[in-house]
Amino acid sequence: MRLWKLIIFDGLTSINHVAIGALTRFLASYVPPLSLLIIVMYSAYQVLERELPINKLGDFIEFIIGYLIGDVLWGWLGPYVLN
Repeated sequence: MRLWKLIIFDGLTSINHVAIGALTRFLASYVPPLSLLIIVMYSAYQVLERELPINKLGDFIEFIIGYLIGDVLWGWLGPYVLN
């Protein structure tokens, strides 16, 4: 039996995944169709990328973490930016 180990934040590309997730959340407030397009393109990229499925899951989790960080930051900063 082969066991898989999920590693999140496994390299420098992890920072890109988090940044793309946060940027997607910020864009959702201004240009929702563009935000949706980024989510679809990122998902398609992950499906087509030749990588182990466990690594793809880690990349998607990094993206979601970035989206949640962007959501928290937007919740704190949004009222100041919109005024």
